[in-house]
Amino acid sequence: MAAPDPSVVNPWLRLHLRYSALTPTTMEEAAVAGQYLNERVTLTESVPPGRYLYVVDEQGAIWLGSIAGIIRTEGNPSLEWEIRHSSLVPVGEPVRAAGMLVLDHRGNAAVNSASGHFMAYHPLLGIEAKSRRDSMKDELARCGFTLVEAHASIQRIRLQPV
Repeated sequence: MAAPDPSVVNPWLRLHLRYSALTPTTMEEAAVAGQYLNERVTLTESVPPGRYLYVVDEQGAIWLGSIAGIIRTEGNPSLEWEIRHSSLVPVGEPVRAAGMLVLDHRGNAAVNSASGHFMAYHPLLGIEAKSRRDSMKDELARCGFTLVEAHASIQRIRLQPV
């Protein structure tokens, strides 16, 4: 009997691995890489409404880091949050996708691919964009959420969590 095709079991495995554009040797990256491993959560039906950064790790698990209440007030104003996508995975670990996820209190969800660390130099295009959207839609449905807005780019999400 042949082994099952892992891309059928886990559709996230269809996406290429993306490495951080900032290497762990840069000062900024060294300061944040892997920093939120103990605070990250997986996407489940118990995740409350809010704004999250997400990464899909090498095995296809979706890890979230809440960005509610941690907006930067000092330093580089172009960096909106203290948390970074690279802080949700161990130092140097690649991801299959990254971006922002918004969940509202009605069970709606919106997602984009806004991640300068992982997506800027290897954006989701063509079949990968469709695979990411379909995979995220299925995962969200499994958790009781309906995907109402999906962007393959850094386009701003209109859905509000409240």
